Amino acid sequence: MPKRILVVDDDPDFVLTTGHALRSAGYEVITAESTVDALSKLDEQGPVDLFILDAMMETYTAGFELAHELRRREQTRQTPILVLTAIEQQFGGQFDTEQDVQALGVNVLLRKPVRPDDLLKNVREMID
Repeated sequence: MPKRILVVDDDPDFVLTTGHALRSAGYEVITAESTVDALSKLDEQGPVDLFILDAMMETYTAGFELAHELRRREQTRQTPILVLTAIEQQFGGQFDTEQDVQALGVNVLLRKPVRPDDLLKNVREMID
């Protein structure tokens, strides 16, 4: 049975290309366009093996807020979370990846744009 990944991003082009790359690698992909949609899909379709979240959706911090909500829930507390962000490009500053990953409660933080092979490498390391 293929590993299931929930991709949450409000950019339909990103969801399409990311979903294609993941499906081509043999993963089952569920998509959501907002934090509310993601939680609804999770409740409807059951557990997943990995979350891939955009940092900025409805708000500039929506993806991080969703990650915190997933960590609060018993059924998703241990599920790996990969966050993709372009915050640095939009607002300047820089993430110190190791410290920020720990503080945000996520497993991996990648900067957008991310190459499909880099994304797949990280996905494989997290769930295969």
